[in-house]
Amino acid sequence: MAENQILDSEIDEIKTKPLNLALLLIEIGGFVGGTTNLINVNISEAYFRQIMGWDFPGIWLAAIFQGVFEGIIYGLIFGFIFTIGFAAITKKKADWEFTKKQLKKIIDRKS
Repeated sequence: MAENQILDSEIDEIKTKPLNLALLLIEIGGFVGGTTNLINVNISEAYFRQIMGWDFPGIWLAAIFQGVFEGIIYGLIFGFIFTIGFAAITKKKADWEFTKKQLKKIIDRKS
């Protein structure tokens, strides 16, 4: 019974296609990290001077690149975990539309 209730009733109707979502999640992670640090550096440049030990002109640009770098790292980790786990759970039957629908369910879940 549990084997048939993987994620959705639609899984049986989906054609077999390889799942490669990690790259998209890495890009999203980089965007979120860069945007977050852009906001943070506009609020308090002193934070980056004190905590990061940065003392040079153009800290806002370095902060954005640092955020992009960290976002890519987190996106890489989450992307591979999600992709490998999702591929294993769906037995590599999920296509892009089905995968995006499931990821949206995860993100939109109300607490």
